[in-house]
Amino acid sequence: MRLFVLLVAFTLGLLPAKAQEQPSPEALQAASELLTVISPDLLDQMSAAVFKQVWSNLEPQIKDKVDAATLEDLRGELGQAMAKFVREFIVEGMPRTWPTIYARHFSVQELRDLKALYQTPLGKKILREMPELNGEVAGMLLPRMAAVEKDIGVRIQSVLARHGYNH
Repeated sequence: MRLFVLLVAFTLGLLPAKAQEQPSPEALQAASELLTVISPDLLDQMSAAVFKQVWSNLEPQIKDKVDAATLEDLRGELGQAMAKFVREFIVEGMPRTWPTIYARHFSVQELRDLKALYQTPLGKKILREMPELNGEVAGMLLPRMAAVEKDIGVRIQSVLARHGYNH
């Protein structure tokens, strides 16, 4: 689950950014206006799409080890945990943090252009389809994350051992 949270945070740009100059008030305003187009419904859709992928990878691993009631309870708990994550870290944090992040990466004009794009039929389709696309990508990445985490751990321990640090 820790890897899932990190993956979602990375995907949505919630991990701490390196120190940068504070965006201009105009850029922050343009970013805030852009975010009015990106609704919490989009985030709920993204959460549902990622949940679907996570559950489809988790369920086969545990369904033969527990009874149906336990499996359903686990599914419900995972769903509640994801909903809480989306609500607390994304929806509630969005008005405070997202404008600054967007304003650091896009010019005022680009933010206005993005807002205009998201109000077109194509932009609305992008907003509608992106959660499913992100969910599919997460579904492809999550099964591989344990192996990547293990490989990184081995590499870190190897470097530390070469430099005389023992665990």
